[in-house]
Amino acid sequence: MEWLKVFESWLPELQERIPPALEALTRGRDDVVAVALFTDSDGRTLQPAALSRAHRDELAHDYPEYAEAYAWDPDEWDILPGPHEPSLFDPLMAKIRTLADEVDEDAWLGYTVLVFNFFVEGMKNLAREGYFESTYPGANVAFWATDTDEPVENLIEWVELLNPPERSAAYVTYLREHGL
Repeated sequence: MEWLKVFESWLPELQERIPPALEALTRGRDDVVAVALFTDSDGRTLQPAALSRAHRDELAHDYPEYAEAYAWDPDEWDILPGPHEPSLFDPLMAKIRTLADEVDEDAWLGYTVLVFNFFVEGMKNLAREGYFESTYPGANVAFWATDTDEPVENLIEWVELLNPPERSAAYVTYLREHGL
């Protein structure tokens, strides 16, 4: 419960940082078909990502059997921050890293579930306020945790929270049939 209260207190800061982080990454582009936030397996970093129409089409052409998955997976996207660019999330992530350093190994799984859901909650609130649809009309919205074996049901829940059913239905079907 203590972690939950801490993350709840940080939620406004997360929600304030998401739009400028995505907008800095996509500024001047009119070809964005997907946006995401992604983290590492321990939730100590958070980065924006976006997918251009041309890259999505190239992936679909080169790997047609994975076209649906690639349209949702930031690991395959082409609009990413540079490796040494400061992130607008850095001040918040410094607090999260400090908190993570205090987590016992036996509580680690519960902690990572909580931190991933914290990131998704901030995105969900912005989605409900119409931010994603007004800024990136028709674009897929995703959250991704790299280097994890997230249960497919978690991925489905996240994509359904962030997108209208008509946009996410094909990917949900893909996940249920193929997993990752």
